[in-house]
Amino acid sequence: MTAKIVAVAAAGALGTLARCGLAGLTHKLNATAFPWGTLAVNLSGCFLVGLLWSLFESRWPVAGGTRVVVLIGFMGAFMSFSTYMLETGDLVRSAQWVAGEKKPHFGKEMESSMINLRDKDSGNVLGSVSEADLQFLIDHLEEEWDEDQDYYLTRSTYDMLKEKGAGKALQDILGPVFEDREEIEIEWFRA
Repeated sequence: MTAKIVAVAAAGALGTLARCGLAGLTHKLNATAFPWGTLAVNLSGCFLVGLLWSLFESRWPVAGGTRVVVLIGFMGAFMSFSTYMLETGDLVRSAQWVAGEKKPHFGKEMESSMINLRDKDSGNVLGSVSEADLQFLIDHLEEEWDEDQDYYLTRSTYDMLKEKGAGKALQDILGPVFEDREEIEIEWFRA
């Protein structure tokens, strides 16, 4: 039993190194905000698990212990689904999956990428804005009290914000809202 655990752990270490190598190479070749490395790892991993399983069943009969080492140890570490979910969640929160052109945030930028705007009525998140975009809203919209976090916007309010220099990210979030409605109450929150 101890030998099997050591073998699974060693295979897991190799799977982790293989994951790191493929993800790093993919990122180096395509340095964008989208986690192409994670996608490449998980797609190739799914293909390899299917191929190996099929080969183990038909052409390469191997013992159950070997399957555990290869499929659970190596491939399990190689295809860490939690990394995929973490990076997908980060993309959705920062709206990078929509804009595509944004660069990853580091340092102080990380905090600013976590300010979300949502439709107060439906609760749907509209997108993420920077500290500068939030300050722009605070400076140009009426606040009922010092710590106000919600704003009533009309199409004309949105037009005024554009004229006063609202940033592209803020316009990209609010613009589509006014394609099919005349008003919205939004609120901001830190995720």
